[in-house]
Amino acid sequence: MKRAANHPSPASTGGVPTWALALALVAAAAAAYANSFGGPFVFDDLHSIAFNEQLRGPDAWWRVFTPAGRSDFGLAGRPIGAWTFALNYSWGGLAVAGYHALNLAIHVAAGLVLFGLVRRTLTLESLRERWGAHADVLGALTAALFLLHPIQTKAVTFIVQRLESLTALLYLVVLYALVRSATDAARSRRWSALAVGACALGMGVKEVMVSAPLVALLYDRAFLSGSLRGAWRSRRALHVALASTWALLALLVLTSPRLGVTSATDAELGRSDYLLLQLGAFGHYLRQIAWPNALVFDYGMFGDGVPAADFSARWWAGALAALGTLGAALWGLAGNRAWGFVAAAAFAVLAPSSSFVPIRLDPLAEHRLYLPLAALALPAALGLLEIARRVAPQRAHAVAFSLGALLALALGWTTHARNRDYASAATLWGDTAAKRPTSARALTNFGIALVQDGEVERALELHRAALAARPDYAEAHHNLGNALLLSNRPEEALQSFERALELDPDNAESAAAAGEALLRVGRKDEAAERFEQALAREPRLYGAHYRLAGLCVEQRRTDKAVQHLQAALALDGRDPLLWTLLGSLLAEQGRFHEARLKFEMALRIQPGFADARAKLERLRSLEAR
Repeated sequence: MKRAANHPSPASTGGVPTWALALALVAAAAAAYANSFGGPFVFDDLHSIAFNEQLRGPDAWWRVFTPAGRSDFGLAGRPIGAWTFALNYSWGGLAVAGYHALNLAIHVAAGLVLFGLVRRTLTLESLRERWGAHADVLGALTAALFLLHPIQTKAVTFIVQRLESLTALLYLVVLYALVRSATDAARSRRWSALAVGACALGMGVKEVMVSAPLVALLYDRAFLSGSLRGAWRSRRALHVALASTWALLALLVLTSPRLGVTSATDAELGRSDYLLLQLGAFGHYLRQIAWPNALVFDYGMFGDGVPAADFSARWWAGALAALGTLGAALWGLAGNRAWGFVAAAAFAVLAPSSSFVPIRLDPLAEHRLYLPLAALALPAALGLLEIARRVAPQRAHAVAFSLGALLALALGWTTHARNRDYASAATLWGDTAAKRPTSARALTNFGIALVQDGEVERALELHRAALAARPDYAEAHHNLGNALLLSNRPEEALQSFERALELDPDNAESAAAAGEALLRVGRKDEAAERFEQALAREPRLYGAHYRLAGLCVEQRRTDKAVQHLQAALALDGRDPLLWTLLGSLLAEQGRFHEARLKFEMALRIQPGFADARAKLERLRSLEAR
């Protein structure tokens, strides 16, 4: 390994300076994603980030590491990922540009680490003779394909999927630090510490990091030591330390609510059924990588847009491709061939989410290809170089760069175009529903987006189409009820909300919505019961507190009205009318000092609010007398 440490620097192997290649990669990625910064929070972003109170406040940076910070399903058991969102919130609240900027920075950093990893690997003693002179070219081409491929938009532009790209970054850092620890004797311990630290952090971002210690050992065997025995003898302490991070992941998984939800899906989506589905999906994934002209934001849940027979017409082709590729990867890995490691690494990354652990809510998802694309981009780069060698042996580098630049331009342009779909919830879900017309989740989410844009009648059609595709979909019944309320059809809306509650009795939002519908048809006592029922399940429902306060005022239950108004204002204190109403009730109880403070708060929010000013002046007059 001392001979490997003395090999020429990769920076000297190419005709273009390394810094210039890195700068070009950064500029290309920035151009491809320049139009992504205005994309709003959508889908899982809303619950995990926009509505997640655990990410807010000065103590959020350490709260996400406590049990209280595990309430959101998407971030449960993923404290490092949650911490980055808390950091974003502390910087700029819910301004989406900051979240997109950090996502892009993570993506670019992953591409640069991949660039360095490929360069360093190709100049190791075992590969230097064949590939060393092309290390810079191949590293740059690999990183460019990784950074600019449009399939990466799901993990970059969809904000909450930062978890995928951040895990990939830390995964690549583990491998890069491993090769540096083996080739930089003077700083070997520092690089080893970086590898272990990155691995531990990755375990706290997403479960896909589980394969990193194993892949690091296989990398050592394939490129550094030549055998498992040699890897163990040379870097035993490092590999033991990497494997010890599994204990951290086990702790996070066992204390996370995600484990219970995954287990609960086994009855409906068995492990063997899920494995068969993933075999069929393999060919689809390959097509999306080779020809990304029909990317899908959300494929739907099992039994929705993804029935068991979704890929039945072409299942055999996907299954053969998956099994054949896996067999070849294992054969190459058994022979300790470099290409065997690359293929096996791609499968190792996909295995946690695309093998036999059923994920009913997202059985298919393009963001899972984020890190595997790094492994697949290298053979593509080798193919470009081989074409260049055959076309112009004397100018292979220049031709390879030219071919790579053309391909990168096409991919970057497609990425830029794909980002336009993320410009609004309506455009994103409209594109998804057009590609997955049988997906109830896509149809009803498109309907929600259209309601927000004022297209209520069209939204009603979409919600009904969603229910035609999946009659037992509680969320679609709830969304249909909301649209009917906006259309001033409360009796029909009430039927939808009641059906949603039959399917999902613990849904506090459906209970509160049913209360609203009952209130509009004049059934106030029943409405109050529904609002109380909703608050018993979820005490932080602003609308339920607001409506109950009004009902209590009508019934002259002033104490209860005050309690509900205070609870509503604790959740959202921006409405001067509520502050004024609370002040009026407090004044009726003779609590003049408290009442005056409420009127003054209303006027601070809206200085021209005449009702609050009149009541404040009347109160001051009473106090003066």
